[in-house]
Amino acid sequence: MSHQKDKSPRILIASAWTGGHIFPGISICEAIKKRHKRDMEIFFITNKKGPAANILHRYGYKTIFLDTGGIKGKGKGAIKNILKLLPSFFNSFNIVKRLSPSIILGLGGSLSGPICLAGKLLNIPVLIHEQNLFPGLTNRLLCPFADKIFVSFQETKILLKKSNIIVSGNPVREEFFHIKKQKRDIFTILVMGGSQGSLAINHAFLNALDILRKQGRRIRVIHQTGKIDYELIRDKYEELALQDCVVVPFIEDMPSVFREVDLVISRSGASTIFELSASGTPSILIPYPYATDQHQEKNARALVRLGGAEIIHQKDLSGQRLAQVITRYMDHPDELKKMQKNAKLLARPESASIIAEHVMEIIKA
Repeated sequence: MSHQKDKSPRILIASAWTGGHIFPGISICEAIKKRHKRDMEIFFITNKKGPAANILHRYGYKTIFLDTGGIKGKGKGAIKNILKLLPSFFNSFNIVKRLSPSIILGLGGSLSGPICLAGKLLNIPVLIHEQNLFPGLTNRLLCPFADKIFVSFQETKILLKKSNIIVSGNPVREEFFHIKKQKRDIFTILVMGGSQGSLAINHAFLNALDILRKQGRRIRVIHQTGKIDYELIRDKYEELALQDCVVVPFIEDMPSVFREVDLVISRSGASTIFELSASGTPSILIPYPYATDQHQEKNARALVRLGGAEIIHQKDLSGQRLAQVITRYMDHPDELKKMQKNAKLLARPESASIIAEHVMEIIKA
């Protein structure tokens, strides 16, 4: 049973460990706290690996860690992996029973599966949010049990064919909607492969940068490498004696960085897509080719169709190709201006508020 009504509401958010999952959860929580002044407790439950722990600690949210495996494969392979999650389910059931939350919000990733199912068994309202255009396996499995389903894209509503779906968009931090681009004399590029980094993007960009510098192009670079490749890529920059470059494993204050950049080269996770859209930042998107159901490709296409981004597939990725595309944008700033305007067409400033209102509606009921 849920947290007693005469006590402060208790919200439990189950999320995968990447920044792309955690930051939307934080945005929803901030919207709840901003619009509803009553006391409440908010808990995040996530995995220890990745940037989640540091991010949540910095924002002051109570955090519970739970290790789960992923649900991978199809058919019998997927069933075997689901069976491997049984120990996680029992742990999840005990956690949810102990916390007795007023509501559970699942933000995707395999961890949210056992938490949301435990909530349903304990008669706790369960809401889920699907970031990607093509819904992930965990959320597809949870759909029949969810009281409400939030999706980022209109196309997802058509795919899921459920009556309790709300097209909310994907929540991003409010700062992304108030970015004023800083004018600089030097063309600035942000390179990132998601919070985990991408060796393929890292190496291709370094090769492109070497080509561009030899052509006499002056470029400033902010490069988020991911934790695993950080030292390798940092040393490569030093070997090439490249100036005007900032190399870091992870950027937490991404809105401040977006103010400075003319172009982003990135993977196409849902949070990245909506941050680019909110800030009106042009991008070259390189979808992760091994993503389940090619969901990054589908996310990228949504922004490309609006004219806010360009795709390079990883199989076609090279330093030469990247250098050619970057050169085109440097020589045609009018193209970048069009992309800035078009990218904003996907933005949903009200996304976090929509979800927050539904959360509080259920708590008050």
